[in-house]
Amino acid sequence: MAEPSKPRRWLRRTGFAVAGVAAILLVLTAIVFIQQWREDMDLREASRTLEGPVRGGGIVRDDATRLFATLPPRESLGGDAFRFVAVPELSNYTYALSLSAKGATVEGILVTTERSHGGKKLTTTRQTFTMPRNDYGSLIVEMDHLADGYAGNNLQCLDGTVIAFERIRGSRVTSGLGNACAKHYAAIGEIVRLTLMRFVTLPGSPLGHGWYPGF
Repeated sequence: MAEPSKPRRWLRRTGFAVAGVAAILLVLTAIVFIQQWREDMDLREASRTLEGPVRGGGIVRDDATRLFATLPPRESLGGDAFRFVAVPELSNYTYALSLSAKGATVEGILVTTERSHGGKKLTTTRQTFTMPRNDYGSLIVEMDHLADGYAGNNLQCLDGTVIAFERIRGSRVTSGLGNACAKHYAAIGEIVRLTLMRFVTLPGSPLGHGWYPGF
């Protein structure tokens, strides 16, 4: 049997080479796709509404748990309560809020921390206030409607406002943490901010345009 001519051998080898390159590209594409899928799932898992309180783990979550620690502990708030943290990344202020519906009125505590321009000095202001149950009820109805069953998002943002919350209903605690770059957490932040402004005067700027009172 005659051997294939040189052009045929060259075409065959070229075909093998092209097929090999195509296979490698398919494998690389699959690897990239799987990595992106995993990152997407990790982001959604981190930002969805969870059973249990906000826990540390990473800079953002550690900052949130540190601010939650400035508030009364969950166990002292009773069976109908709410805790909230806002950390505007481009601001010198952070906010931690607790609301406890024990009696005829709702007891609120707001802890505002101001960082100096050099970031070395912290000034903390602690304010107590009360809120009518009807207003608290409206806030909580909106919160529960937004947060319950939220499946998370896959957005990444470095310069937004970190929003975290804990909702106490009897022995059940649900929580969430995410960035206001996402519409879900932006909506939660706005509900709390607009309600809060009606009952307490915040240090610094009055937050009339968002969670960025100044630098």
